[in-house]
Amino acid sequence: MIALIDWFSSSSNILSLIPILIAIAAMYTSWKTQKRLVEIEEARERDRQREMHKADLVAQSERGDKIDHQVITNRGPAEAREISVLINGKPLKEFPAFVDNQEIRRIGPYSSFHYRLAFTSGMDLSY
Repeated sequence: MIALIDWFSSSSNILSLIPILIAIAAMYTSWKTQKRLVEIEEARERDRQREMHKADLVAQSERGDKIDHQVITNRGPAEAREISVLINGKPLKEFPAFVDNQEIRRIGPYSSFHYRLAFTSGMDLSY
């Protein structure tokens, strides 16, 4: 015990402890930083995986000579399921200009579907 007290009484010995304490603090800070970087990368990977399983549907109208089309396009990398097309809050099949009785429920990735619409003069579109 006395030898330890004698060792601390020398200022050069105390000064030699300072770099050791700084190194320990640097290691701890580095460990915490590395742990945080791993957490960030894991969160990015989860977000990327979630985006890979997401459909991105866009609806647009295309005018034709006699028949118009309502085009539903899936711009996402995943299949769109349980699709329901509404116009003014009502199902597409109830829309007066809807021609076919075909309604789709799924659209594959990066593909589209065209609904045919036939507008006539005097058609009630107040729907």
